[in-house]
Formats: sequence, structure tokens, C-alpha cells
Amino acid sequence: MAVSYLLLVFDLVEYSKHNNTQQETYFIEVQNFVRNTLINRNLENNSTVKICTGDGMYLGVENNDSNLKSLIEFTLDLYQWGESKGYLFRTAIDVGNVSIETDINNNKNIVGSAINDLSRISGAGDKKSIVIGHTLFKEKFENSNDCFGIPFKNICQSCVYDKHNFPHIFNSVIFIRNKKEYGSDTVLRINYKNHVYSSEYPKEERKNYFYSKLKNAEEVVFYAIVNKGTLDSIKQINLEKNKSIRISVIYAADNLETSINTFMHSTYKNDFNDKAKSIEEIKNWYNSIKKDYPSVELKLFEYEKMPLFGASFVDYQKRGGFIHFSQYLPGLYQKEDPYIEVEWNTEQEPPLFKTYSELLRNQILPELKLIN
Repeated sequence: MAVSYLLLVFDLVEYSKHNNTQQETYFIEVQNFVRNTLINRNLENNSTVKICTGDGMYLGVENNDSNLKSLIEFTLDLYQWGESKGYLFRTAIDVGNVSIETDINNNKNIVGSAINDLSRISGAGDKKSIVIGHTLFKEKFENSNDCFGIPFKNICQSCVYDKHNFPHIFNSVIFIRNKKEYGSDTVLRINYKNHVYSSEYPKEERKNYFYSKLKNAEEVVFYAIVNKGTLDSIKQINLEKNKSIRISVIYAADNLETSINTFMHSTYKNDFNDKAKSIEEIKNWYNSIKKDYPSVELKLFEYEKMPLFGASFVDYQKRGGFIHFSQYLPGLYQKEDPYIEVEWNTEQEPPLFKTYSELLRNQILPELKLIN
């Protein structure tokens, strides 16, 4: 039967760099510390689950406010003790429904997706990090700087992905006790799912992923030079009666052709012979569907300033958005890193995502000329 448990995992940073004797010493010391501290914090009882991992431990206690406060105090005790021993820890705390089962060694074990999710967010932390899972943070920490009398600072919200491409959101915090801070002030930006691809770009694989993002899109902007093949992307959008869908396709003005061909290598992206064809086929497509789907809006634009990049923006103004872009001008980015993707799955807009969405909103869109 599933029960609601508070879950904590901690591990010793760089454990594998210690020799066997040091690992044995740590193993004995940390178990003695945990055993005594759980008793001192009134967390040791028949429902408590302790799972030793060698470099750390999983703890599970019944979900209530008293236990949450004690679990936070336990974490601060651990970090304080670690400092005295020269140990650095990384910790994650969350809440979830789990099953408590007896394992092959006749010990209590924790079964359920919540314990797996805890492992994933813990692995995203930096040394000394204390990360709080999304569910627990929203329930007990959001819109506050104090949890049961224990002050804390919210350093950042971030996200780590599992092998099924599912995002696990968490917050990194610093707790304060007796004017001393515990945790890491490192902003964990590496897990916003920024993909940077070299010239070995897996085109077909990433095209299919991009198409999956387009499927349920409500707003799409294609910012390119001639937009060859853009209609294929537009056709991936699921059209529905009364569903508002905004599609914008942005082209380079004809008077930029010479400049673009001077500064860029000649590719399919900047062959101006394809521009008129793209415009015509997209207009024809729109005329064929607008009677059945009157809530679909199509706008075609031109720009007259030299473009630095090309990009596709999918629902870029809200969480769940996706941006794919590539640099146009040689030397702006390293030649071997021309393709970048970034998604917005956290509550706050990720830094790289925000940079390009603001470029579109504030610098590109205001200067466009409507051509349809």
C-alpha cells in the first residue's frame, strides 16, 4: 500500500577518490553519525527506513511537518559534522507516495517512482548543494524564506532529464542556522536542457524531435533567410476547430541578397531563388485550410538588417517552449558548434532561452515589414 513519505538522500562528494582505508573509515563514521542523529532528532522509529549506499544513505520518514523540520535539522547537522571531518556532502529532499517493502536481506526498502526521482535531482546538484524536489518546494517553501523557523534562501530552480526525456524540476537552497549558511550558492544552469551540436548534427533525429514540439504548438515563428522547406514544418502542427494558432514566417528582404552571399557560405539556406517559391507554397497551403480552420493566423514578414542567426521559436512566450537556432556569420560561434536547442520546462525562463526570446520580441519583431 502506498504511503506518503518524506525522502532524503545524501552522498559524499568525490567518494571514489578516497582509498579503501579512507572509505572504510567514512562508512563506519557516517553510520554512527546517522544512528545517533536520528535519535537526537526524534526521527528513529519503526516507520523510519534507512538504506546505506556506501557513499551515502537514503532516509524515509512519515510525511508530517514535525518530521520535515527534523529532517532539515538532520541535514544541517550532517553538513556541520562533515565540515569538522573534512567531508563535503550533496543532499536532496522531496516528498512522494511510496511502498515500504521487505527486501532480500530482510531489511525495509523504499519502492516507487518518488525514490527514483530523488536520485535524479540529487545527481544534478553541485558539491555542498541542498536541493528540494518540486512537489515539496511548492507545498512548504514557495513564497517564503522560512520553513518551520529555519530561514533559507532560494538560489535557483533547475531541471534534470531522465532517459525517457521527462523533466524533473527542483530548487537549490541554502539553509541558515545560527547565522551560518549550509548549501551551495552555485546557480545550476546546466540542466535547462541546452543542446549544442557540432557539424556532426544528427539532422533526422533532431528534425523528428522538433516536429514533436510543433505538433501541439499554439504559436510558431520561423526566422530564416529564404525558409526553404518551412512548409513541411508547418504541416506538422495539429489543426483543430476553434484552436487559436499563430504562424509567423520571416524572410530576408531581397536587397540583402548581395550582403548575405558575401558574408555567408553559399548553402540551401540563402539561395534567394527559393524565397518566392516558399512564400507561394505557404500562401497556397493557408488558403486551402483557412475556411475549415478560421482560428489559424498566418503572417509573412521581411527584415532588412543583416541576420546573425536563424531560428525556429515554438510557444516561446510560455513554459514548455522550444527554440532551435544556428549561427549564420562565421566566427561568431566556434565553427564546430553551430546548432543549439534550448527548452523552457522550469517555472522561470532559462537564461539562454530568455536571451533569444527577448531578441525576437524586442529587436526583430518591431522592425519587420508585413508582406501578406
